[in-house]
Amino acid sequence: MSLALYRGFPAEEKVVFLSLDSGRVTSETPAVEFAGRIRVAQRAGPALGFTLQLSLLGPRDTNLYYCLWWFFNLETSSTESLRSAGTVIVVRERDPQELCKDQVFDRILIALSAAAFSIVVGLCIAALVVKRKQFKRSFRPARGATPPARPNRPAQAAPRDDPYLFTYVNSLDVSAIVEC
Repeated sequence: MSLALYRGFPAEEKVVFLSLDSGRVTSETPAVEFAGRIRVAQRAGPALGFTLQLSLLGPRDTNLYYCLWWFFNLETSSTESLRSAGTVIVVRERDPQELCKDQVFDRILIALSAAAFSIVVGLCIAALVVKRKQFKRSFRPARGATPPARPNRPAQAAPRDDPYLFTYVNSLDVSAIVEC
């Protein structure tokens, strides 16, 4: 039984080859480019499994990585292989400090945008206030040549017979008489 890790593009290239005997690694053969950069660890569990860890990756290591198992099938007396779906590893070379600078730059842009929006809103309000004051000063209501005629209504005669309050002033006596 054996296990190999390949990378797929631009051509298939073997990264590491593991020779297995009874589920244990008997030999490990990494490609020259990956010597010292790959670590193999067997996973514990009922099924046979391995963890392959690549380190010191650079932009040239961006690729599709997949595993290929070879085993001997006792029923058919032939060697068979199984291929995994694979994993795409993308490596970008960026300075971690660069990410912090980008966040500061984003915050500065947000603050400047908010300030610009506030200034524009303030200018619009100021323009409306100035326009309203000018309109108020120059406003003269339109008046006709003659005032509108009043409707002809008969004069209402107020009854003077029953006043509510009579006041009599006497030099000797001051009193008020209220009649209801």
